[in-house]
Amino acid sequence: MNMINMLVQVSTMDTVRGRQRYKKNEDFKEMVNDSKNKQAATGELVHSEGEKRIYDFLMKKNILFDYDPKLAIKTAGRNGKPRYEWVRPDFHLKEHNTVIEYWGYFHDKEYQKKMDRKRKLYEKAKINLIELYPKDVRRLEIVLTVKLKQHSII
Repeated sequence: MNMINMLVQVSTMDTVRGRQRYKKNEDFKEMVNDSKNKQAATGELVHSEGEKRIYDFLMKKNILFDYDPKLAIKTAGRNGKPRYEWVRPDFHLKEHNTVIEYWGYFHDKEYQKKMDRKRKLYEKAKINLIELYPKDVRRLEIVLTVKLKQHSII
């Protein structure tokens, strides 16, 4: 059973174990939207040239997706009570129980920790993960087509 639930609200602004939290969902949305500086063919603003290319490819192939959604993944908490962990995949292909992550800064150690955390959460929730790197952008149509076929999406 898929354990994904849409996020509703972001909690208070403070720093807990190095993670910044926000008082209002609007504060978080503003921070995320401010970092979007590339425009996809539809006019949607995205974070990078790689994400723009992926976005445009998915649109061209008529693959339904959510870009940069806020998801909560249900995990086991203390005393067996459920706990939800937040994650923001680059692309969520809900119909296919798949996310696409474009790892643009994979050489950075802090970024690698975030990558590992996301991988573990997707695995726990039995969500298929398609991983793309900057080297894949040169041959995106070929690389992404192969990966989407491996997951029976196209």
